Amino acid sequence: ARSQAEEEGVQIKLYEIIFDLIDDLKKALEGLLEPEEVDEVVGHGEVKQVFKIKKLGNIAGVQLHDGYVTKEGLVRVYRRNEEIFDGKIESLKHYKEEVNKVDAPKECGIKLLEFDGIQEGDKLEFHVKKQVKRTLEFNKEEN
Repeated sequence: ARSQAEEEGVQIKLYEIIFDLIDDLKKALEGLLEPEEVDEVVGHGEVKQVFKIKKLGNIAGVQLHDGYVTKEGLVRVYRRNEEIFDGKIESLKHYKEEVNKVDAPKECGIKLLEFDGIQEGDKLEFHVKKQVKRTLEFNKEEN
């Protein structure tokens, strides 16, 4: 049987303890799982002023309250506690310099992709999508 398994490329493992078998099975099965996409909130801010620029559209002057904002991240816009936009950031500036990240409590200028309806007082929630490795849990307790 062992020689036939070797010919077929089948791996044979022997276990003295069932929990070692379960641990190896768990690791093998977890390797087959697709990672889970998780939405993580990374910061909050408020629009203090809107700058209307003819060639660009509306730029939000934002005061960050906590966390950070990244150019690659996403933003939800809330007005009167209602979400009115959830999308991408087209441009992120600190003073006049284009940047990739701004940390609280700094101010920044944000141009949203395909949304020009930003207003003073709007609340912003910055978030990112992350890939998280999924795991399996086996119950090792005896019944």
